[in-house]
Amino acid sequence: MHVIPIILTGGSGTRLWPLSRSTMPKQFLSLFGQETMLQLTIQRLEGIRGLENQHIALCNESHKFLVADQLKAIGINNPSIIVEPVSRNTAIAIYIASLQATLSREAKDTILLILPSDHLIKNKEKFRESVEEACNEAKKGKLVTLGITPDEPNTGYGYILKKDDGTTGVEKFVEKPSVDKAKEFLRDGRYLWNSGIFVFRADILQEEMSSYAKEIVDIGNKSFESSTSKNNFIELELEVFKNSPNTSIDYALMEHTDNASVVPSNPKVCPSL
Repeated sequence: MHVIPIILTGGSGTRLWPLSRSTMPKQFLSLFGQETMLQLTIQRLEGIRGLENQHIALCNESHKFLVADQLKAIGINNPSIIVEPVSRNTAIAIYIASLQATLSREAKDTILLILPSDHLIKNKEKFRESVEEACNEAKKGKLVTLGITPDEPNTGYGYILKKDDGTTGVEKFVEKPSVDKAKEFLRDGRYLWNSGIFVFRADILQEEMSSYAKEIVDIGNKSFESSTSKNNFIELELEVFKNSPNTSIDYALMEHTDNASVVPSNPKVCPSL
């Protein structure tokens, strides 16, 4: 199996304003040392079994050169940078990235590792172990998400209720809760924070999105076919891409499929920094 990292670099940079802003969101800042959060996202993947030296990043037009420069600075010289002309959330972005990832390899042999670029992960070894466990689940045809074991009643995360049957199955996804609900979830012990990290076999992702999000698939196919490539940039055409629903992968697919799986992970992840 080939593991292809897909890095999501969108984000408006409002939560850490004025340090982070629309022109320089937090994923492009050096907040925890010399490397930026984007660079740390890629560096922590080193050592994952099956990881290919093919990096796919998604960004908007105003950040494309910033992404290219930051990747080059850590030795990623030939990435595929998919440039979105407008923001349409993660569902269509991930689907189009799956098309790019499978241009030169079989979809059934391709594992997509979907990574937000603004996470702080303190225990890199445990993180890699969790990713490899998720990859093993994805090989079986599961749509896998990493769930973070909560240590406080945080209202800033969505939650995942895992099945109480000893499997990795998902009972349901839950929106960001009230304080009282978050306390209830913590006491229950079956709820995990939704990290936004996903692991999919490319063919399973494409098949299931065709079932649950056909409009996104149709527009994604047309967008990819009409895109233009120059250097490392894959430019999506505005008039096609803008028609896509503005929908996350959670809403479009994960909340509908019967094939979702969650792998608990221990490292502290802070997507809402």
